[in-house]
Amino acid sequence: MPSGFRRNFHVRAGESDVAQPLQRILLRHAFVSPPAAEWVTILDSESERGPEDKEQVRVARALSAVTAPPVLALNIEDDDLFQLTVARAGEIVATAWVLSPNDRGHPPAAAEQRAALASAIAPSIAESAASRLHALFDPPSFRDFREDRIFVLAELLGIDRQRIGLGYVDFAETAVGNPRVARGWKDIMSDEMNRQRREYRASRKGHP
Repeated sequence: MPSGFRRNFHVRAGESDVAQPLQRILLRHAFVSPPAAEWVTILDSESERGPEDKEQVRVARALSAVTAPPVLALNIEDDDLFQLTVARAGEIVATAWVLSPNDRGHPPAAAEQRAALASAIAPSIAESAASRLHALFDPPSFRDFREDRIFVLAELLGIDRQRIGLGYVDFAETAVGNPRVARGWKDIMSDEMNRQRREYRASRKGHP
């Protein structure tokens, strides 16, 4: 499991359903996975910049406005934060989080927030899994705060365990020079980055 600060997105859609709109939505660059059990994972370069999740929220809202299924945005910070946000039809409809017991500066997610999250995701999971999802965001003791929660979430949603905790930086560093890791993943540039690349290439014509 990669360590550190990771943010990603998961949506039940085909690659083509997310790749084209992402070009308009992204500020710079993202990797899009091939579908696995109907889920596509998105790793956005700018969502991992800085301690706040404003860009991740923006991308989740914008992408959910053009995809029928909801967009799940996962925010992981080692053993300090485990947060899941659900966007649908261009709006954030639910979010819940678990903080390290050592973090006394922020309140835990309220019971109604955890219930709203379970309700928002319910169409994507079996009825028997809904209560486990709700419990996943219960405030922990120090002993039971582990990244195992990520793997439980993967099991409940049917998301590939190898993707659930990925971040853009970790993936980019691992994929460089390793075609096996990057096999099937799409490399998506924003419209603005593509425009800048075309202009640069045009400016270099005739230069050695």
